[in-house]
Parts: sequence; structure tokens; C-alpha cells
Amino acid sequence: MGNKLVNLYIKKMKKSILTLALFLIVVYVLGQTTPKSQKEKEQAQMEQMMIQAMKQEGMSQTEIDEALKEYRAMQPLIDEMKDSGVKVSSYETNLSIPAKQTKLMSGLPILTKASTPQYIANLSKEANAKIASQIKTQADKIWAENNQDKNTSMLLFLKGELKSAVYISLKTAEKYPDDDFVLNNLAFVLAQTGYPQKALPIQQQLYNQYQNDITANNLGQSFLALGDVENAKKYFTFGLAVNSQHFEMNCAMGLIEAEKGDPIKAQVYVKKALQKGYSPTAEALAKKTKLKLSYNDINKPEVPEYFNAYKLKPVAATEDWLAVEQVLAEREALTELHRQWYQKREEATAHAFTQDLSKIYKEHMGIVQGPFAKKALFMLKLIGEDQMEKLSTKKMLLPYYEKEAELRKAFDSKIDNMYQNKSYDNVAEDCKTKVQFLKEYLSASKQNHDAAERSLLPKYYDWINQTLYWFAFLQSGDAYQATYVGYVHDFIDSMRTFDDFQNLYPTPEYIFVHCKDYEQDLQKIKAAELVEDSPNCPVNFKFKTALADLKFNCKGYEVEGGELAKLSFEKDTKTGEFQIAFGLGVDADAGFLAFGAKGMMYMRFGSDFTPVDMGGLVEAGVEAQVGTFNVEEKLKGTMGIGSVNVEAIHHGEEIKIFSADATKDTRDDAAAIKPLGK
Repeated sequence: MGNKLVNLYIKKMKKSILTLALFLIVVYVLGQTTPKSQKEKEQAQMEQMMIQAMKQEGMSQTEIDEALKEYRAMQPLIDEMKDSGVKVSSYETNLSIPAKQTKLMSGLPILTKASTPQYIANLSKEANAKIASQIKTQADKIWAENNQDKNTSMLLFLKGELKSAVYISLKTAEKYPDDDFVLNNLAFVLAQTGYPQKALPIQQQLYNQYQNDITANNLGQSFLALGDVENAKKYFTFGLAVNSQHFEMNCAMGLIEAEKGDPIKAQVYVKKALQKGYSPTAEALAKKTKLKLSYNDINKPEVPEYFNAYKLKPVAATEDWLAVEQVLAEREALTELHRQWYQKREEATAHAFTQDLSKIYKEHMGIVQGPFAKKALFMLKLIGEDQMEKLSTKKMLLPYYEKEAELRKAFDSKIDNMYQNKSYDNVAEDCKTKVQFLKEYLSASKQNHDAAERSLLPKYYDWINQTLYWFAFLQSGDAYQATYVGYVHDFIDSMRTFDDFQNLYPTPEYIFVHCKDYEQDLQKIKAAELVEDSPNCPVNFKFKTALADLKFNCKGYEVEGGELAKLSFEKDTKTGEFQIAFGLGVDADAGFLAFGAKGMMYMRFGSDFTPVDMGGLVEAGVEAQVGTFNVEEKLKGTMGIGSVNVEAIHHGEEIKIFSADATKDTRDDAAAIKPLGK
């Protein structure tokens, strides 16, 4: 047991709080009352055991010497605790069935309701003769203080005052001879204090009356304690037919089958016992019969939720390529949280290492005195084995790692091969292809990431919740805090593992940084191409009416009306853009020639009626018209929101003279005159 504790604590806490591990070993020696020579021999053996364990953990000789120095310095404290009456639970188990006690079982009466009071009176007389008067006096006082409560005997039994428990059990039964609950308590106390033969008649009478799993178990346990295996098995078989999951009866049947030399049958009973409950005997039987018991075989208790999906969880994967930066920021925040808990762990460990040894002992009392200590150590062992099996062999993680590797390889291959049989006219087109590949990767990897969360997270939460729950039975105060902080740190690190199932570095991050504006760039390129591809329209068709003039060409059409006050509507039939303008203008005709000038306010809209630009325009020029055929030469200037443009129209071709856009701080390289200062 000592060696296991050394390894448990050295592995969990490592070298920084080695004192705690060593001290716990000392505590296990406290209960021994051996001669001085034997004690010295055992102490030397203990030191050798610890030295071996520390060497296995890679500790230097200096560290080992320091640990032994601290261990030896504890001896005065050990003596002090011994003097104060500290006792240690030994958790001893007895896997042998005693020889059949035929003599003790001979002549036992068969009780009825009528004969039970006399039987109790006889037992009481016998006990009174054997129990010291001072014990009876003190027990009577306690019973009186409890108002002769029916449960007083059980309280005394739990306190370890066994003779007082027997004495008060008999007095209670004499007072309440018809109360079956009191009779059951009496039989229990008698059986547990070494008098199963005295308990048998009462238990038999209760069994005959109720014939349920409780009375069958009580009767069978007494027969087993007296070595009567046949009768014990008879009542256990009946009780298990009523309640197949009964812990004590399954454990007893496992012991019987193991004793008979049938480990296979024994394993069936022991497994059922440990699934529902725990005892050192059941654990020892599992070891004796070589029962392979896993964490998943145990019916685990409901425990507090230290962590769940709402309190702490992995960073979610994304299928939106524009969210890559946000996801990376969230991952960085989780990394920072992990760093903070690492610092807390270091501080908690350092603090625990500096504590007074007496305080350390008190904070680890659960290991040696807690009623659930053995069960807690058993559960922690199973949890550790479960984690070791599933994580060290990557049984849980491997399918998701393999899927991610497959997806990433396909994504990288597409990026690497995208230039082999194709060239791209510009960076925006290059980005468009890369973004498409990235979207496909993100969508597939998110599915893999989400599947991993659904499969793995419940297990992670279960492990840490169960671990912290069972450690609470072993430690308290700063010791438990150090354990808690350490496991939280490790748990956060587990949450970061999920980042591996959607790898965003370096290529996805690079694409996001360099291509996030590619759609706007494509729109600009398309708009420029439309301007470049815009056809020349040297000849217009113009019709004059009394209300307005209608002019159209290969680009679109224009309707303008008014003499001095002008109103016009223009539309580009290729792009769908249209413009509404109003203002002042003058016209003069000289034969087939017409001269004109105008100043107007305009509003331009896209094909979907969204506003594009607004501002003022001026225009001056000359037109020649023969019939409906019209040719124009003019100069046109516009001042829109943040932009100024001047262009000439010659034989239908638009020639840019000046162009500036203050919102973009760019120049138009195609303009004949560049903006000043650019």
C-alpha cells in the first residue's frame, strides 16, 4: 500500500510537493505498535522503498537526500500524534471462510414472537455478567441523554464502543420486544461484535416473517461467519433472486466461489458487487480472481458539475472563412487562460510545500481515516487506467486526427497544384480560387471538429468531475486546492487539443489576411473592365418633340426637357445604371449645328436602385444633326461625393482628362492630366 501511495503522489504532484507523499507513508505506520528494533527495521525498509520510487521518477540524488531529510524530521511529529491517540484505519481484508463452528450452532433455539422476549432476557443476563459496571453506567447515561432512543445502540456501535452497543441493544430490545426494527438492530450488533451465533435465532425469526432480500442477507452473513457455507449459500441464493444487484450478497457469493476454487463464477458476483458498491473485501476478491474491471463497469454516483459546456469548453470551429481571425483570437484567449491556471498551479504547489507538517497531515487525514478513502482510491485508480487506455493509445482521438490529416492534405494539395494548369489574371482572381478551397476545408473540418466534441467532451467532463469528487474524500484545505488547480490546468489543456481538429495555421490564416477584400477588388476590376470595354458610339439617334428631346445610341438613352430650366433622365442599358439631373441650360441653333451649355445637380443609381453618386455637373459642346442622325463634341465635368472627373467626348469616345477620388486617395493612370500633388 505504501509503495502505491508514493507512486500516486509523486506522479500526480511531481517533485514540488514530494513532502506530502512521503508524509502520507509515515502516517500509515502510525497505527503500528511494534518493538523498537522492529520499528527501526521497518523504517529502513520504508526509506528504501521511497528511494526506489523517487529514482524511477528521475529525481537527482540531491533531491532524494533532501526528501529523506524532511522525512526523518517528521519523527517528532509522529510521536506527538501517537501520544495524542491518533489511530489509522488499516483496511485489512480477510478472504478466508472460517471452519464450520458446529459447536456454536448446536442447540440454538427456534424463536417465535412469543418466545423472543425470554431469549432476549437470557442474552441480557449473560451480557450483564460480562460487561464492566463502569461501561454500563456510562452507556446508561448516554441512553438517558438520548431519551432512550431506539437508535442509541447504533450510534455507540459507529463510535466503536462495542460493549456499550451490545448492552444498550439488549436494553432497547427488552423495552420494545415487539419492534422488529429494534430486533434487527440487536441482531446486527451481535453479529458484528463477534456473536453471530447469538444473532442467528433472531435473524431466522425475522426471515421467516418477512422473507425478503434484507433478512436473507443478514441470516446468510451470520451463517457464513460461522463457516456454514451451505446455509449461507442457500439464503444468499434466495436473496439474490429477489434483488440480483445486492452488494453484500454478491460479495459473499464471490468469496464462497473463490474459496471453492472457481474464479470464473466468483468474478460474476464480484463484478456485480463492485458495479453497485464497494468494500475492501470486494476489491481484494477482484484482485484475487484476476477480474479485469474497468471504469465503465462501475455505476458511478451523480457528482457535482465542476465543469460543463456552459462554463468551460473548446473554441468552436468555423465554416466561415471570414471568421478565421476571430477563432484564432478566441484560441489565443484560451491559451492565456491556460497560462493563468499554470501560474495558479505553481503558486498552489509552492504554498502547499511550505506548510507546517501538522497542517499537511490534517489536510490528508481522509486518506487514512476517511470512511470513503479506500473507495476513493479505488475509483481514482480506475479513472486513471481509463484515461491511460483511451488517451495514451489515442483510441478516442485517433479517428479525428486521421480525418483532419486527410482533410488538410487535400486542402494543401489543391493550393499547391492550383498554378499547374491555370494562370490568374490578377491577385483577386488568385484569391477567389484559394478562398473556395479554404471554404471547402473549413466546412469539412468543422464537421470533424464537432464530431470530436460530441464524442470526447462528455468523457472529459466525466473524468474531471469524478476525479475532483473522489479527491475531496482524501484531501482538504490547501492540499485539495493544489489538486483542484492542477486538474483544472490539465483540463484546459485538454480543451486546447480540439484546435488540432481544425488547423488554421499557417495557410488558412494567410489566405484570410491577404484575401479578405478580394470580392471588393474583383468588383473594381469588373467596373474598370466595363469602362474599358465600353463601345464607342460616334452616331446618336435624336428625336425632338414639343416636350422633350430623346437621344439614344449603342450605350443607352437620354431624355431631356425644358428650355431654361432643364430636367433629364439617362440610362446605361449595359450596366443598368441610371441618372436623374435638374438645373439650368441654354441652347442656340445655327442651321444643322446646335450649341449648348448647362449646369445641373445629378443623382446616379445602380441597376438595383441603390444610390451610387450625387453632385453637380457642367457640360458644354456642339452637336451636328442631319435628320435623326446626331454627332456631338463636348466637354463634361462632374463633382460627386469625394470625386472630381473631367472628360471629353469626341466622335462618341469618352476621353478622361482629369480624375480624382479623395475617399480612396488614388489616381487614375488613364487620365490625360493627373491630379495635382499625386
